[in-house]
Amino acid sequence: MSLDLLLKTTVGGQADEPVTVAFPYISTGLFAFPDDIAVQLAVDSVLEWLATHRDEIRVWKVVFNTFLKRDYDMYVDYIESKCVGSVSLPRAPVPAPLRRAFEAIRDADYLLVSVGAGLSAAAGVDFGSQDVMDMLHPNVRRAIPSFRALANTIGFRPPTYAYLKSISDMFECREKGSVFTKTSNADGILEQEGFDPSALFVMQGDFGMQSFNPETYQIDDPTGVPKCPTCNGRMSTFLREDDTFLDSGVKEGRDRYEKWLARVMGQVHTNSKKLVILGVGAGFNTPVVLRIPDERLALHDGVQLVRVNSDALDYIAHHLHFQ
Repeated sequence: MSLDLLLKTTVGGQADEPVTVAFPYISTGLFAFPDDIAVQLAVDSVLEWLATHRDEIRVWKVVFNTFLKRDYDMYVDYIESKCVGSVSLPRAPVPAPLRRAFEAIRDADYLLVSVGAGLSAAAGVDFGSQDVMDMLHPNVRRAIPSFRALANTIGFRPPTYAYLKSISDMFECREKGSVFTKTSNADGILEQEGFDPSALFVMQGDFGMQSFNPETYQIDDPTGVPKCPTCNGRMSTFLREDDTFLDSGVKEGRDRYEKWLARVMGQVHTNSKKLVILGVGAGFNTPVVLRIPDERLALHDGVQLVRVNSDALDYIAHHLHFQ
């Protein structure tokens, strides 16, 4: 049945009444029909029909009911390419949890950014594996065949840090000292992305920490490799791996964080201020470092926890945050 015959036989009512026609689930890919071709057929058919019925006094409302986000995006791109500047398309609906998370951040007076390994080297991920790259980022592999492993992405700046920085800057513009960041990552990327080192607690060590001797020199004799002056053990990067970790190296950051948190919680309890915790990439490898402390802090009135994590959204206290 042609579109013309279909509309003539199904549309009734008065000639001057608006008519709404919906095309459900075209381009979902559920029936193995190519998505991009389905979108073009649907849109072109409607546009051709409307062009040949310009004398109609009816107001036509055409709805393309999509099933997936990618279907919606394909319709938007194709309609805008065919009707440049002449069609106003509705925005994609914002999921309720995302909307509540936005409101929690917007309405808060203070921001605690809690950054876990999901924004760095996630536990158990082989950054040299092609299979891991194919599994996690198949679209990237197709678009850039030379990206065979996650290690190939080193040197490219991920947008997530820029988003976090913009949110932090928004709070700092309203009130200086209203933001603090804590992280279990030792990669130093937060500092590189412009986060204030004086408002940063690096909890598990820092690969960027230089040695006490800033000079470099050539070592020809293996016995010249520096060793610990106390135990004569091997030297390594500043990372919490076992009981040899020097807590003194993170004490200054911990003291700054505890002082900031005490001040903020005082404002929350006495002046009805609001604190929002934005947790990003904190999984279950070491939940006692970020996840559990954040959840306990969110038990206080005036504190909300917003957690961003694509794989580890399970949590202990079910009423604390928005997923």
